[in-house]
Amino acid sequence: MGGCVSRNPEEREAWKRSREVDELCQSAYRREQKKIRLLLLGPGESGKSTIFRQMKLLYGEFTEEDRRQMTPVVYANLVTTMKILVRQASLFGLENDIKPKEARDAVRYVEETAEVDEALGAAMKALWHDAVIQQTWARRNEYQIVDSMSYFFNDLDRISAPGYAATAQDMLHVRIRSSGIVVDRYTIDGLAFEIYDVGGQRNERKKWIHCFDNITAVIYVAALSEYDQGLYEDAATNR
Repeated sequence: MGGCVSRNPEEREAWKRSREVDELCQSAYRREQKKIRLLLLGPGESGKSTIFRQMKLLYGEFTEEDRRQMTPVVYANLVTTMKILVRQASLFGLENDIKPKEARDAVRYVEETAEVDEALGAAMKALWHDAVIQQTWARRNEYQIVDSMSYFFNDLDRISAPGYAATAQDMLHVRIRSSGIVVDRYTIDGLAFEIYDVGGQRNERKKWIHCFDNITAVIYVAALSEYDQGLYEDAATNR
């Protein structure tokens, strides 16, 4: 005498769906395990976000919308940096030696969010070529300023022209202070990559601990050109 247990049609269908869900979960788990996760760490202004954008340039793409959104950031970088140079020249006791005084005053009073049109571009170009501003720029290790701005100041005619939109190279050189955690995903030679960019200022570093789970490698970035510069948040501490 024997016995057997059979499932009714509803139970068989439920069992089949359960198996399918299990297989999907296992497949998703295997895909996740194969992902290569890279975490970019380093102090503020060390170049982490530039590497992050470089990866996007190489393996992703910058859209027209990216270019449109970055254009006012380029303008703001230029205006803010020139204001810093004029102010720092004053702190060095050199302000009265600046020759294009009208250009100096134009930059001093313009809003940092202003569009760099031809008139403002010409004023900043005149200042950039002034000997005092160049002396102040040469002493940039003594105060906080973005090194890459010389790229933009040397190309002001293009940037201040009507219809300007940021290029891929502009987007690599522009300064955007990282805040929080940003992630991009790429497929390179059939391998899935996730790249994480985390803010480097001290108040952002407490977020680093939340990023270490399942990380394949940490890329720690330090700028050799900034060996003699202080931190953005603490000028007394070397970067």
